[in-house]
Amino acid sequence: LGVRFAGTGSEPAKRILMGHIKKLIGSPDRAMHEQCLCLLAISVACVMAGSGDLETLRMLRALQARKRVNYGSGMAIGMSIGFLFLGGGRLAFGRGRKAVAGLLISLFPHFPSESSDNRSHLQALRHLYVLGVENRQIEAIDVESWESVKVKVEIHGDEVVKKETPCLLPEKHKIKSVRVVDEAYFSRKVKVQGAPTSSDGLRVYVMKKNGGGGGGGGAQSGSATAAADPSVRKSIQEEDLSYLKNLRLWNLKLTHTFSTNLLFCNINKNGIIDRGCIRATYDKLISAS
Repeated sequence: LGVRFAGTGSEPAKRILMGHIKKLIGSPDRAMHEQCLCLLAISVACVMAGSGDLETLRMLRALQARKRVNYGSGMAIGMSIGFLFLGGGRLAFGRGRKAVAGLLISLFPHFPSESSDNRSHLQALRHLYVLGVENRQIEAIDVESWESVKVKVEIHGDEVVKKETPCLLPEKHKIKSVRVVDEAYFSRKVKVQGAPTSSDGLRVYVMKKNGGGGGGGGAQSGSATAAADPSVRKSIQEEDLSYLKNLRLWNLKLTHTFSTNLLFCNINKNGIIDRGCIRATYDKLISAS
């Protein structure tokens, strides 16, 4: 069940697994019961991988705080907590063939009795869970401050899901598009299906409306009034989103293409263009292409 719904955040699967854990916690302290508890803990962590779910964390901490937790149980619970916060909340498990194979090998249902116990399963194989990891984070970047911001989005797929960035996306093949619906930012739609896969997840570049999205009395400034005009707003939005789309094609990493001539822009150690020369960099890229 844990591998079947790995990385989905499925609430029904989580409730089933948590129910079995609650039944076994009060059972007699036997090796078989302890083994079942460890498998259930890892299973629910696989389902909620990367979500940091508070209820799951409380359950795992309760298992960790018990007396007489042996080496194998400690390993299983430690792995479970790691899965729950996989990649700091940026990563989740996929369900492709390679991902399922890696999970099955790393989650072999027999845990060692000590650090040198490799009789039933080579402990190094526990690291093969990385074959099933994929970046599913969606992050909104403000084009003025160039920082990650909290933005309300709608994820369109088999059903419409409303979330607030940064957050985890469902599996990519289930998503058609993502739409920004926050009142404080210009609306835009990003197509996900058919887009190239990125190890950095999905970044949506947003522009804040003049005057913000909140209400309030008083007269609006001239720029805010202009932004409220549909034709002006559409013109501004199309222009800025057009050059942001082109910037994204280079993924804001120019060190390889222009390694011999970086005098026209400033790039920090993360490969992000300095805010003061975004437009100049864009114009340079267009003229060079």
